[in-house]
Amino acid sequence: PHRASRRPWTAGERDRPMGLFGGTKGRAAKRASEAATKPAPAPRPKPAPSPPAAPPLAPPKPPPPHTDSSSSSNRAPSAPKPALVSPSASANGSPRDSPKTSRRTPGPHLSGLREASKDLKSIVSDTPSPRHDPDVFQSPQESHLHLVQSLKPGEGVYIAAAPSSHSEEAFHRCTVTKVAKTAVSVTLPSGEKKSVPPLEVLPAGSWQPKLSETHDLCALPSLNEATVLAALQHRFSEQAIYTWIANLLVSLNPCQPRDELYGMSAMREFASRDLNKSPPHLYAIAEAAYRGATTESMLYPRSHQAVVVSGESGAGKSVAVKLLSEYLAWRVTRQMDGNDEVRQVGMDVGRVLLLCRPVLEAFGNSTTAHNHNSSRFCKFVSIGMVGGQFDAVTIATYLLERSRIVHHDPATERNFHVFYWLLQAGRPEEMELLPDKASKGHFAYLGGGRAAAETAAETAAAADKMEELRDALAAIGVPAEEQPGLFTLVAAVLQLGNIAFLGDASSGGSRVQYDEPLRLAAQGLGVDPGLLAKYLTNRPVVDRAQRSMEGLDSATEDNDLLKLLSPVEAARCRDSLAKAVYGHLFQWLVRRMNAALAAVRLPRHSGEETGQAAAADSIGLLDIFGFESFAVNSFEQLCINYANERLQQQFNWDIFKAEQAEYAAEGIEWAGIDFVDNQRCLDLIDRKEAMGLLHLLDEECAIQRGTDEKFAQKARERHASHADFEAPKRDQLSFSIRHYAGAVTYLCTGFRDKNKDTLHQDLGALMQTSASALVLALFPTDAPTAPHGARRAKGKGSDKMTTGSQFMTQLASLMRTINATDVHYVRCVKPNTISQPALFQVTHVAHQLRCAGVLEAVRISRMAYPNRMPHAAFVLRYALLLGRDWQAGHAE
Repeated sequence: PHRASRRPWTAGERDRPMGLFGGTKGRAAKRASEAATKPAPAPRPKPAPSPPAAPPLAPPKPPPPHTDSSSSSNRAPSAPKPALVSPSASANGSPRDSPKTSRRTPGPHLSGLREASKDLKSIVSDTPSPRHDPDVFQSPQESHLHLVQSLKPGEGVYIAAAPSSHSEEAFHRCTVTKVAKTAVSVTLPSGEKKSVPPLEVLPAGSWQPKLSETHDLCALPSLNEATVLAALQHRFSEQAIYTWIANLLVSLNPCQPRDELYGMSAMREFASRDLNKSPPHLYAIAEAAYRGATTESMLYPRSHQAVVVSGESGAGKSVAVKLLSEYLAWRVTRQMDGNDEVRQVGMDVGRVLLLCRPVLEAFGNSTTAHNHNSSRFCKFVSIGMVGGQFDAVTIATYLLERSRIVHHDPATERNFHVFYWLLQAGRPEEMELLPDKASKGHFAYLGGGRAAAETAAETAAAADKMEELRDALAAIGVPAEEQPGLFTLVAAVLQLGNIAFLGDASSGGSRVQYDEPLRLAAQGLGVDPGLLAKYLTNRPVVDRAQRSMEGLDSATEDNDLLKLLSPVEAARCRDSLAKAVYGHLFQWLVRRMNAALAAVRLPRHSGEETGQAAAADSIGLLDIFGFESFAVNSFEQLCINYANERLQQQFNWDIFKAEQAEYAAEGIEWAGIDFVDNQRCLDLIDRKEAMGLLHLLDEECAIQRGTDEKFAQKARERHASHADFEAPKRDQLSFSIRHYAGAVTYLCTGFRDKNKDTLHQDLGALMQTSASALVLALFPTDAPTAPHGARRAKGKGSDKMTTGSQFMTQLASLMRTINATDVHYVRCVKPNTISQPALFQVTHVAHQLRCAGVLEAVRISRMAYPNRMPHAAFVLRYALLLGRDWQAGHAE
């Protein structure tokens, strides 16, 4: 289902091997005439084939965290399995050691077919093999210099524009006046003359961007960063927001509704279209994934599929995933041979899947400095398929930004949407714990007095959002009679934030300042206010497990078993409870979604064949938070940017390394493309043997008297010589990391508390005695009170678990899942920094394209072999050219 066709080259385009058979007829004729007058060149020595398990271009792999390094470095190649999780992926989720099998190669080659295909190639092709083309083996720098030296006066070129506060241009289009070996003289649009070094000249020839010729950037006649930007800018001005780069889709956020691009008529068009001729569109990606997971053919065998949607915050990732989900939900109901029962099941699954979005958006999205509806968690939707219909659909979420509940800048950011919608449009039975005419200014967790007042438009929008949310909750299994209890718990979280503490001179600890917020919070949680106050201001010195071992009553009132907390420590304890309650509520909602999706799945049939079919068909949709860099960056931004680093490495592997490794394994000579690999930055963050920053933070959290200052000092001492680490001299609590998308400075204040982020066991046990059925469901007696799946820290306080370790484990699991699929990439791009329609800021877009490696993806698709055919399919298609005698002798 992948796009393999390319339009013919136009006049003036650089000669490249365009597919299995090499170049054009005109070039072949030129070679033939030259060969008649020149002696034949000496044959090029055949290179030794590279072993598939160790591609020369793959970087050395660091030992994965949390595992024995020896087992990682001596991993034996594993056989392919139909299971979704690949055993050949490393434990830390990084790309495999062995080259990834091309998604366009259906399986092992048949005996003798390689030789037969070579015979056919010599007959079918009208040009020599691409391996004899000297242009192919030039380095990128040599190739560029060759192009520049061939420029003629009057031709167009691009040069980089000098940084200026008065211009958004990244490049100037100039006219060549003279070409020398060491410099190129050009005339700028202003008429100014300038001499430019050859390596800084980007040829454009007479090319001007045209909408009909720029839908695939691989077809650009002059390929460089300037022409790519010019093509995207031209398409955006013509309201064309999607662009192909081979099989990668670039999606420019229009920053306004574009309803005419979507809907039933557009879906029908892509469902019946030849994918090789599909215009760039999200529906084309969804259809390719659907056919890849449900259609079996010699050229494209059925396999696991995944669509990875990535980009910076505000680039339109959530909307893209919504459109992909809508298309797939519609597509499965289009089966012409499906019976009414199967069709109805598909419609029900699609309806429930789409109704999960408002719930996730309400409880997991918020307003940030860059985006009014930013997802503050990562979501992976796995869609199992049987016979082209939905089977098992599950939703997995990763790293909800729970710290946003208690910490955010109300001047530029907000808490999660549900808090504001409830205040503005809640029903009386949903707002029992809230005062009359309550607003966000009444609650510390919403900014208190610093929060701006609601506008009339916000209130009107909130009413519509709450109605949509109530309908969605009912669809996922939270009926109307249970919804007031859910919103009461949301209000209880707000009341927790209003509990303040004062120092108690008589005891040396602290006490609750106001009783009313305590009473309302305890009422919403279904617990006794006195016990809640006790465990907010006191912490057990001996944990519950140790008390049991020593024969002590866990409910003892002895003060020598309790540590009196200062007002600051009590506030941290309060915040931990608020984050735990909200985090458990979010996961409970996800479990309800999965239960609702499972309830409408297709009836399972007995037999191994059905089980195997179900295992072989799956489509994954990954919506992951974008790279972030704010004025003040904390632990959350470090985790988010770490996830984006890992995803960028996966993109590098799929688009760059796997292609080059495949050519090396096949013995095909071609010019490699250099690109920046980010493994070094990943090692700085997560490599255990190098004491990466997250492991260093875990170590500091395990120390009873650890502090943020000591962590910052250890990070500076440990990684002072690292190329991607920088420590500002003036601010001893900060450090900077050079990410693939640019340098980000992190402030270490609060790192330890956010990483520990655990509820002490007596508060967790108190929740397990709640009179609220919902709270009891959130804190079951057989579950730990710390985040699920987190790793226990070493040393004292072994009941503590770290958010960083939890995130590394979850991210590794996610990347192993992605590794086992055929991946379709959607790169979302934000055209400007203010989310304004029809505004294309070239420098901002150029930065995103550089960070995303889009230009290198264009180069590799253009320089390599975009058309591929397995030997078996090639012989089957062209065997008739060898004559009947040969066919009879090879009938088997």
